[in-house]
Amino acid sequence: MSEDGMVSRFYGWASLFLAVLSLFFLPVLLGASAIVLGLIARGKGAGTTGAWAIGIGAVSLILGLFVFPFF
Repeated sequence: MSEDGMVSRFYGWASLFLAVLSLFFLPVLLGASAIVLGLIARGKGAGTTGAWAIGIGAVSLILGLFVFPFF
């Protein structure tokens, strides 16, 4: 695997890790970070993991902003 492929995979998995972590801790901050890093990962070629990170980060961000404050 080339170095560019390894870098894109790292961005993909790092964004996915942040997205899952944002479901449990600091959903607004980590969710937004996961979305941004997911967009960067998709731009570098890690399409699937980047897309999952964007989706999970968006869900976490929406829950953190609109649902959790009422509990």
